[in-house]
Amino acid sequence: MLGGIVLIFWVTGIIAIYYLIHKPWESSLHLEIFTTALDLCLALAMIGLAGGLGRRLVGPLVEVTAPERIVLRAAVGIGVLAIGALLIGMAGLLSSWFAWLALVVGLVVLRRDITDWLSDFKVLVDSSISLTVISRWLLVSICSRR
Repeated sequence: MLGGIVLIFWVTGIIAIYYLIHKPWESSLHLEIFTTALDLCLALAMIGLAGGLGRRLVGPLVEVTAPERIVLRAAVGIGVLAIGALLIGMAGLLSSWFAWLALVVGLVVLRRDITDWLSDFKVLVDSSISLTVISRWLLVSICSRR
């Protein structure tokens, strides 16, 4: 047992020393990883804004299930945001600072609607959702993609 532990630490130490000398990636890759993480956060913020906007526009939607509410509200919000961006762009007013300002203002104004929209996601993790065979197949095929 002690020999196995020593061997694991020995191999780990050799690999660590190797990568100290031979860097696995350039230092510019750190910036690329950081900007990719920021892009992911921006996309999530925009989807949250769309979901909150859809919640505000569509309303409670009692007759549909929680997954349908999530998708419907997000689709309506994305549609409204896209048409708004189209109209602002056609007017020649669209710039990066205006888009950032609109995103921040939208997130602040719709914060309660966004949290209400996100609360529907709790239903997805509950075990009470019964998945059909096709839903299970889709879930497995989507999650298995890399």
